Amino acid sequence: MPFLVTMAAIPVLLIIFGVTAAALDPLRRRIRARRHQYAQRFSERLLNDARRVLPRVLPGRPEPTANMPLCLVRWWDAFLALTPGRLVMLLLIVLLVHGAVDLPTGAESKGDAAPLDPFTHLAKGVWEAASWTAGKLTNLPSVWAGIPEHPGSVIALLSPFITILAIFAAVWLVSPGFTAFGRWDGPGVTRSAASVPKQMIERRYGPVVVLLSTATCCGRAYLRAAETPPLDMPQVSVRACERVVRRAWRTRHGKPRRHRRRELKLHAAKVVGALRLAEAEQDIDPGPALQKLAGMLVTITERYVEGRIGELLDESDLSGIDPVTDHGMPRIVGAGSVVVLAMWGAHLLGFPEGVSGPFLGLVVTGAVALFYRGSIPSPSDLLDILRSADRR
Repeated sequence: MPFLVTMAAIPVLLIIFGVTAAALDPLRRRIRARRHQYAQRFSERLLNDARRVLPRVLPGRPEPTANMPLCLVRWWDAFLALTPGRLVMLLLIVLLVHGAVDLPTGAESKGDAAPLDPFTHLAKGVWEAASWTAGKLTNLPSVWAGIPEHPGSVIALLSPFITILAIFAAVWLVSPGFTAFGRWDGPGVTRSAASVPKQMIERRYGPVVVLLSTATCCGRAYLRAAETPPLDMPQVSVRACERVVRRAWRTRHGKPRRHRRRELKLHAAKVVGALRLAEAEQDIDPGPALQKLAGMLVTITERYVEGRIGELLDESDLSGIDPVTDHGMPRIVGAGSVVVLAMWGAHLLGFPEGVSGPFLGLVVTGAVALFYRGSIPSPSDLLDILRSADRR
């Protein structure tokens, strides 16, 4: 009986879903059209600003291609489509954090016992995970010795892994067939912009907005340089451009094949090095440096739009440039591992709770100084870190 009820409820739910989607379809179209209008308006504002400034800074340079305004419109459309969902997620996180205040604390659950600080909880969890792993490893010989006596239990234990491997093997075996079916329409068939996820569109065309706006800022600063006294001379930072250039090899066309990644990363590192050298020339001769920087950014923008991620700048512009490598994620992982291991050792040695705050400040400072040697804090910063940690 429950099975029949379920089978009868499925068509009813599908009908309700279809009627609701049909009723909301005009509203969705109206919202989509209004969003596209706002995207065109915002992109035209940025593009008109660039057309008003850059030709005066870079005379003789041709107008940007028609693809650049289209990239700006698509990015603004994706950004406006994703912003409401992100705001809702932020609101939910704030409500969850606010509701967590009413949860029972450790003192309420254990009488008058003082609750453990978060780092003690972390060290305890790490120790328990390590103990559990060590116990499982020590029991492996007995498990292997019992396989001939109880093969059925071993097969039952490994059945989920065998099933997963069988599924992967089946997909791998039939993948040539999927490839053949997918290419029946011809090699020139591509996905339309409407079928591409908004997150992918935002990542793909976001670098165009960053690079073009920074080039416009450089041009505006160059035009003001003749009227600005030396004490008030503006400087333009290309840090945001460095981030998008480093990710250009995977945001423009998706992640390429493995044998191409190293070459594209090396080219991006050289382009970042050239941008840093041009940025540093602002301290020597600001006017020509800003003009050169604007020209480089416009070139990078145009070639990114054209898909030439392996030639964002000419080889003549990159000759003698040392690639600038970035080890952001390994540094973060290394610093975090040092902090966790140090607090775990403090827990094992029985450090008093009053010392955990200043010790944490010293460990964090030492880890940052170790992995970010160019960002060692000054003595005043060190005192502020210790004081803020001691207030915990």
